[in-house]
Amino acid sequence: MGAPSRQDGGARSIALPIFDNRTLRRGLEADLARALLAEVHARTRLRVLDAGADLVLEGTIVECQETVLARDERQATRESTVLVTVEWVLKDGRTGEPVGPRDRLTEREAFVPGTG
Repeated sequence: MGAPSRQDGGARSIALPIFDNRTLRRGLEADLARALLAEVHARTRLRVLDAGADLVLEGTIVECQETVLARDERQATRESTVLVTVEWVLKDGRTGEPVGPRDRLTEREAFVPGTG
């Protein structure tokens, strides 16, 4: 019995290295890493490993735009939307070869900053 095939969904583990961040928004890559980890745990049965994983998800944050929707009396942001664009590729952990095409994803989320 050989190693699980990446093409038939036989992968059992994934590595999620921190994405590169080409934007001026500091810390965005750490926020994305936490969100990706949560999604993998919530939606898959894959084990997340630092090294030796069947799959590796690599990517780059290429754009981040924030639009302020509301400000308070001191002009501090009360609500905004954030548009983030990433380019990513899923690779075979053994060979480093892509297991699918490179892709680009843009997501928009509402954001309410914490107070205090």
